[in-house]
Amino acid sequence: MFLDAHEYKMLLDFVKRTRFHPNNKMEINLGCSHYLGMQYEYMVRDFYFQCGAGTKIASVMANGDIGACLDIERSELTIQGNIYKDSFVDVWKKRFEIFRQDKAELNPQCKQCSEREFCMGDST
Repeated sequence: MFLDAHEYKMLLDFVKRTRFHPNNKMEINLGCSHYLGMQYEYMVRDFYFQCGAGTKIASVMANGDIGACLDIERSELTIQGNIYKDSFVDVWKKRFEIFRQDKAELNPQCKQCSEREFCMGDST
């Protein structure tokens, strides 16, 4: 089941409101793995999200496939090599372009956005 846009905003508002409520005795941190916008970003978790997939993180799967992050769907586009056939160092240095490009540069709507340096196109 997925939340629609309205329900997701309701969830973010609930977390934002509840997290800092004086009667709240529970630590609340949203674990969503995408940039949420400045109105929510530091209000629903303790850090500004920035995805490290392919820039700081690489994964080797049980079958030897090399990908950026285990949370990312595996496909021909996201698998960057295989540890049984490729040098991990070479794959890290020469591949992962899909993860290292500035996605904001590809979207005309993002180019003028004031939050571009935080989001890097991750909200699109």
